[in-house]
This record gives sequence, structure tokens and C-alpha cells, in this order.
Amino acid sequence: MSAKRGLAAVVFSCLLLAGAPASSAGGLELDNQPGQTVWTEGDHVFRYRAASATELKITGKDRMELTSGNLLLETTGPCEVTTPIADIFIRRKALVLIHAKQTSARCLALWDNDLGAVTVVCQKRHVRLGPGQEAFVTDHDPKGSEIMEDEIGRRRVKVHVLGSGKAVTTDEFSLLQALERDPLLHEVFRSPDARDRLVKEKIIKIAAVLNMVTGRRGSYTTGARY
Repeated sequence: MSAKRGLAAVVFSCLLLAGAPASSAGGLELDNQPGQTVWTEGDHVFRYRAASATELKITGKDRMELTSGNLLLETTGPCEVTTPIADIFIRRKALVLIHAKQTSARCLALWDNDLGAVTVVCQKRHVRLGPGQEAFVTDHDPKGSEIMEDEIGRRRVKVHVLGSGKAVTTDEFSLLQALERDPLLHEVFRSPDARDRLVKEKIIKIAAVLNMVTGRRGSYTTGARY
């Protein structure tokens, strides 16, 4: 089978997994079902969905402070997100998922249109992320169960110990499992909105490409050992 035919087959399989596109609904808002969020946008270089109880402050056209909570962020230009333990810089168009606490920050790169568009910085350590890659910054040496707490499959997990007891854990994660198992992403997965479908399709296509390019690295695991 040629590489092009193989890639087409993977994309088709992933699209089947995601389900057939639903009919388009006008506007950005989802159906008013309990627990659902909506995209928030304005005169900024980003739009975002924030889970309930998320502590978030918009500090400029291209900046925000995420004190705690979960954030799905889509950018159209350079943007900076500050958390209590790390800073996240996005140079161009990208889609990221960020979870922040006082003691940790997790950034999962879902899509970008430029290699290394997403960078996580802690204590002058710069970690560049591409689609399907994660940086998990903690103020301690994390346990395996903490790294895998969201039940999203990961592989190639490495813990890098920094000064003052902090650590940065890097890994590759399953984009398709993230769509299924992260609450914010699952809303996009199920949404009938046309723009949400585009976001979902971008993630699925990137997942198919990564499967072709990096499949030999092994399967993803949700186990606590790494």
C-alpha cells in the first residue's frame, strides 16, 4: 500500500471513530444543556472555553492569567498565558488545552500551523510542543498516577527535575483519547456547531498523520508506570 493510500485509510478510520458530522447550527453557542460551556471571544487574538469554577483574567488583547481551572484555547496570533507555576507562549495559530492549579500546570498541544508554535517556560527551561505533545509542570517530583490522572493514554514519558524541587514532565499523548475523555474537548466532539466541527476535524487529521509518522514508537498507555 502506498503512503498516500495508507494515510487516507487512517484518516477515514479516524473520521468513522469520531462519527458522521451533525447538521450545522448557527452561531457559536451550544445547546443549553447542563454543564456545557460556550466559546468566549472578542477583540483578542484568541477565543476560549473555560470549565466552571475556572479562575481566569484577561489582561490584554494577547494575554491572560489562568489561576486555576481548565481552559481550551484557540489562537490566531501571538498569545501568552500565565499560570501560578509556568508561562505558556503561543507564537501563531494553535489550539491548546491547559489545566492549572497552584502547584501544577498542564499544557497539551492539539493543533498548530507552525512547528514549535507552543512553548512552556518554567525557571528558564523552555519546552517546545507540537501536536500530540504535553508539558506537565509541578512544584514537586510527580507520581505516575498524577501524570496519568485524566486517563488519557501517554507514551515516551520523561521527568526533568528543575531547581527548587520543581519538575517538568514531557510526553506524547493520544489526541483521539483526549477528544473522548477530556470534558471540554468532548463538548467540541459532540457539538453540532460548524466551527466546532472544523476544530474536531483538525484534531482527527493530525491524529491520523501522527499515527503514520510516529506509530512505531509504541502504543499509548493509561497505566501509572512510566
